[in-house]
Amino acid sequence: MPSSIRDFAVDEDHDGRIDLHDSADDIVASVANYLHAHGWERDAPVAARAQPDAKAQAVDLNDLTPKFPLEQFEAWGYAPLQPLDPGRLASLQQLEGPAGPEYWFTFQNFYVITRYNRSPLYAMAVDQLAQAIAAGVAQADAAR
Repeated sequence: MPSSIRDFAVDEDHDGRIDLHDSADDIVASVANYLHAHGWERDAPVAARAQPDAKAQAVDLNDLTPKFPLEQFEAWGYAPLQPLDPGRLASLQQLEGPAGPEYWFTFQNFYVITRYNRSPLYAMAVDQLAQAIAAGVAQADAAR
């Protein structure tokens, strides 16, 4: 979008022009600038698996805006599968996984990714790819 280029693009390699085709520095810095401007929280989670219990209440699965603290979702019957701050605001998404429906708590950073591309599936793919890259880097570092 021309307005996004105007508002968020960065000449990170300092060559006097913004090159979003051939300059990895400009590309990465521009996307980072966009995410930062839309409320990215450094070192905060993007999404975390949720497990509904047998009595889980119906929750609006269409709203990507994190509005309720995790402790409220737990009261409604959705438990996180990892330790998380019970006061962190979240939304709940149902996505199709390889074995059927999966429930995910999504947070501010997930919402920010959906400001870049509105698809929840895109945001989840970005998060899962980032986690796989980080795991590969950690594994490579450990092997050194």
